[in-house]
Amino acid sequence: MMLFNLDKCEVLRVTMKRKNLIEAEYTIHGQPLKTISSSKYMGLILDAKMNYNEHISNISKKANSSRSFIHRNTRSCSWKVKAAAYTSFVRPQMEYASTVWCPHTAHSTNRLESVQHHAAQSVNE
Repeated sequence: MMLFNLDKCEVLRVTMKRKNLIEAEYTIHGQPLKTISSSKYMGLILDAKMNYNEHISNISKKANSSRSFIHRNTRSCSWKVKAAAYTSFVRPQMEYASTVWCPHTAHSTNRLESVQHHAAQSVNE
């Protein structure tokens, strides 16, 4: 018999409807589950509208943080080392599961391209 940890169980309703949503309370063993608007699943942040803006915001912050760390610690290195560090540490963060969340809005694309632009500048310094 499989036991669920009720503290880790949540309800995420995914719908494109704006009106007439069915509000049901889900329970396990008589305990109600909390309803959430977004959740991390296999590294992707999913929300109720299947909008990936929160995910893109999160990965661009992480990638910028990694890019800044690399920039600070490779100032005296050649551009080849800087480029290798970027492609090894920053790009995988930005490209993880991109086939699922592929940016379809200009705002999302601009956020990701901003990281790329700053990385290109720091590699050429």
